[in-house]
Amino acid sequence: MIQTTASSSHAAELPSVISLDVALKANELFHTCPYSSLRNVHCRFHEGVLILSGEVPSFHMKQTAQELIRHVLHVEQIDNRLVVAR
Repeated sequence: MIQTTASSSHAAELPSVISLDVALKANELFHTCPYSSLRNVHCRFHEGVLILSGEVPSFHMKQTAQELIRHVLHVEQIDNRLVVAR
């Protein structure tokens, strides 16, 4: 639970803790995904934007990856940089 009465030193650390938690959660979703072609997707999170990177076999899998993490808490926007392998 986030405390609103945190001292200024704790408040400065809060965004990086949230970023780490969001990135870990998103990466875990991909690593345990039933679609083996999405298990190597890598996620980074910065200022509300979840950035997806890696390679997928089809446009459908690129869209599926985006839908998989659409409801992760604190994600305001998804930057889908997945490359479709040809």
